[in-house]
Amino acid sequence: METDRNETLAKSSEMHRNPTAAEGINLNTQSSSRLDVDSKLSALRAFIEKDRLAADIKWSMFVSACQSYRYDSCLKPFPPQFLVNNVKDIDALRDIVDKTPGLLLFLKHLYDPDVHQTNQQIINLMYWVLIQTKDFRLKTIPKEQYDMVMDHVDSETVAQPPNFIFQLISGAQNSQAAKWLSLAHSKKTMFGFHGSRLENFHSILHHGLQQHMNKNSLFGHGVYLSSELSVSLPYSPSGYGWGRSLLGSQMSCIALCEMIDHPDVKCKTGESNRSRSITSDSIGGEVPEKYYVVQNSDLVRVRYLLVYCNNTTVSSDRNSWVNWLSRHKLLTFIIGYIFMLASIGFTSNPMSNVENMSPQIIRRVVKEMTDLVTHPPEGIKVSINDEDVTDIQAYIDGPAGTPYTGGVFRVKLALSKDFPQTPPKAFFITKIFHPNVAKNGEICVNTLKKDWKPDLGIKHILLTVKCLLIVPNPESALNEEAGRLLLEQYDSYSQRAKMMTEIHASMCKVPKAGLEGGVSSVDGPLAKKHAGDKRVPADKKKQLKDKKKTLKRL
Repeated sequence: METDRNETLAKSSEMHRNPTAAEGINLNTQSSSRLDVDSKLSALRAFIEKDRLAADIKWSMFVSACQSYRYDSCLKPFPPQFLVNNVKDIDALRDIVDKTPGLLLFLKHLYDPDVHQTNQQIINLMYWVLIQTKDFRLKTIPKEQYDMVMDHVDSETVAQPPNFIFQLISGAQNSQAAKWLSLAHSKKTMFGFHGSRLENFHSILHHGLQQHMNKNSLFGHGVYLSSELSVSLPYSPSGYGWGRSLLGSQMSCIALCEMIDHPDVKCKTGESNRSRSITSDSIGGEVPEKYYVVQNSDLVRVRYLLVYCNNTTVSSDRNSWVNWLSRHKLLTFIIGYIFMLASIGFTSNPMSNVENMSPQIIRRVVKEMTDLVTHPPEGIKVSINDEDVTDIQAYIDGPAGTPYTGGVFRVKLALSKDFPQTPPKAFFITKIFHPNVAKNGEICVNTLKKDWKPDLGIKHILLTVKCLLIVPNPESALNEEAGRLLLEQYDSYSQRAKMMTEIHASMCKVPKAGLEGGVSSVDGPLAKKHAGDKRVPADKKKQLKDKKKTLKRL
């Protein structure tokens, strides 16, 4: 009995004794871990609820970089919890990203009492991306303030407005931002647009734009920007972000940046000093108008992020067309005349795409063409086909400072029956030596293909084609020989392009833009001949013949 009593007392003592030092440490660790998770959950709830769209786009850019095959260069910074002996465990990271629920569902889980049983790695990763990386934070700009943001840049051409705009606010400990402020003290600043692939923006927003990352070196090494949004858009193709994003799985981004007016920012100015507009390693000569080449990354900062989403729909106002007609009575008469010509085309051309289009789309095309006739963009003239308003032809002047200077290039846009849901096909009818123009004349422009959006207009397309003459994109070359020469032997490329321009484009006579402009099926426009027209001199014909022989030999 005594033995049983002693065993009972011993057990009772064991139950009520104080924990050992080791056990106490273990209990404290568990409690500390629980408190750490609670603080993360609280911070995530507050962060997401404050600005859901900003949280969504920041996470989407991280996911885009994570899913890229170039993750080694795009995914900077890299989450340290997925570094194993300084080796990036990208497969484990992608596995956690795939398991992460949509932002609204994730926010709902954060209020669940049993959230601690959720995959802890998801919480830790989301906390690291959204909160722990403090280089910057994003703030959603209300739509009524979009114009104020876009007015930072003095643009001349109209481009598609973004679906969302986010302001980039640098963190208090951001050394790059502090350095920029120091350099910008008492100096003038300028704004410009920069386009890049979606997967690059995770690194761009954390580390800024870096001149050594730029592959385009036609006008020297540096960060390329433009004051025209339409110029930068083709360099920001639509990319796959996050499949569960509130903004949609596919999007593209443009950075609106602020630059310091400094000699290392190369651009055209009113100064007589040519060194301000040309870099020491330029192979294309002076930097064109509306372009900037920043040779020092410390001189440029991203201020706003412009986001374009493919899943947005554009609502149409039925009364807007009637209101426009009431304000433009003279043009209403012209539109009626065009409709009369189109109706004649319907009966004489059974294969026309017009008869397969809805009346609303036809009205849109007619309005755009009328605007282009009455207010043509600089260096561009359009000609209307009397039999088919969907057959659009334009004449683009070769931009100054390029191998195409002095030439007039005939371009054709063919609208399909599915326009504007599908883009028009674009061709150079005038022969041209250009990296982005195939030998059959087909034009490779992102805006005309996968980046097409139904609310982009004909004017925008023509301006984009003109921009390609100023800055070709050798990375997406349809003419591989032209692309190779542009990158490796610019002088040879320029000589070849100039010769093609002089042979095929310098003799073009542009007809009057509008209802009387006739077009022909041969190279260049067909002008009406008069009895007094002079014949081409024999020596001029001989020169052209010799140049054609030289071109064939090349």
